[in-house]
Amino acid sequence: MSGADNAEADAETVAAVVDALKKLRGGHGVLTVQKFSHQPTLVQLLGDGDLFDGFIAFKRELGRLQRGNKFEAAVAYSIAADYESVLDRLQATAEALADGEPRDQRTARHWSDRGMEAVARELIAFAHLRGHLGRDLIGIALHDGGTGAVDIRIVQVASIHLRPRAPVVTVVQQPDSEHPMTNEIDLGQIHPDSRAVDGDLVTTAHTIRVALPNEGLDRERLAVVSVMARGSPTPTYFLESADLHSARSTFAVHRGLAVVELMSASRKSTLERPGDGRRAS
Repeated sequence: MSGADNAEADAETVAAVVDALKKLRGGHGVLTVQKFSHQPTLVQLLGDGDLFDGFIAFKRELGRLQRGNKFEAAVAYSIAADYESVLDRLQATAEALADGEPRDQRTARHWSDRGMEAVARELIAFAHLRGHLGRDLIGIALHDGGTGAVDIRIVQVASIHLRPRAPVVTVVQQPDSEHPMTNEIDLGQIHPDSRAVDGDLVTTAHTIRVALPNEGLDRERLAVVSVMARGSPTPTYFLESADLHSARSTFAVHRGLAVVELMSASRKSTLERPGDGRRAS
């Protein structure tokens, strides 16, 4: 995060993060998911609201901070040291960072207090980098593209400060055949249908045509389209259903990846949810 961005980490946000860090430091018990769950500010900041993602990211950041300067390391040790009481954690912090000189828990608390604001700002910078303080929405709409084709429109709405990158789309035609055809498309290398900036949001739209096979239409899957987000690890996907005559579709999302399967309209499936995609040539 640049100096200007760092200055924009408003005092209220920094204070809220410092308060959460101090509560974790002072709380009884070793650092666990349950203990971390009582700090919603950190859950949102580091996991975009996902408790386990946030906890894993927090543990990783604490490990990195332990290798930093003495004050930031003191914050990390005083929270993560494997002791039940805060006094024992502070004593362990003093012993880990004392450089051979006798120190006690009061010195460790002083070091930890001095590092709190810097650590809070680093965690806020981490959230900006991962997109947890911004927005990355990706809409996917399916439409008939004429005989034997489906048009897939992908609209991305992202916060400008995320430095948004267009998704990468992979199209696999006839995926269950002996010779499936795969085509990877970097939307960032394709001129968009439209691009508009409104305040701190930029909206970009692309349309891709997926050709469906002319034979073997009794196959369950005609094509599989994967959309991998690159602007944020946890984008929000929206699917717009359309009355397709050429195919049916299913839709699934896992973290930054959305997958759409296009199937023969003549086959029935237990899943009736529309999909996503991009143009295959």
